[in-house]
Amino acid sequence: MMNAGGSSGVHRFFDEAKAQALYASHFPVGERGGAMIDFGRAVVLECYLPFKLPGGLELPYVPLPLNGEIVHDIGRKKDVASWELEACKSGYCRCKSRPTGWRLTRPIMRALLNVTDSFINDHGRLLPGELGAWELEWHTVTFMRDCFFNPNFVLPKREESRDARAERARSRSTAWKYRHPEHARRRLR
Repeated sequence: MMNAGGSSGVHRFFDEAKAQALYASHFPVGERGGAMIDFGRAVVLECYLPFKLPGGLELPYVPLPLNGEIVHDIGRKKDVASWELEACKSGYCRCKSRPTGWRLTRPIMRALLNVTDSFINDHGRLLPGELGAWELEWHTVTFMRDCFFNPNFVLPKREESRDARAERARSRSTAWKYRHPEHARRRLR
């Protein structure tokens, strides 16, 4: 259960985070009775501990549905400056995102995976549970079950994201090549 796939910097973080979370002796309790787990980068989520799925599968933890509290978005890079972290912890930040429901937003995913925003841009649509909205968001239970706690899941590699980006670029460029018939007639005159 502790193996998250192939070896990479992200998988190392998966293993460390799972080991710490699974064997922690206690957690602070949140307003809704869940365990408060600090994922780093000022992202602290209230989680079910453990989470039982209808099919009998049990996950070590899953974040509760978001309830409109601010999700801090302090760093799009891997190393966050200490002043950014202190501003969020003290309430002097400019974070405004207040998502609700079973969703994981970009800042939460960056904290969970310990990756940069460019990794999310490149690989985000290849991760399980992607909601298909214009802003990248993932269904919480699907992502945690099929990716985060799935020992057989291997994170997408750079080559896979290149193919996906190339396909998106091709589809965008073909849309721009279409000309309205009225515009073609104007050029002939």
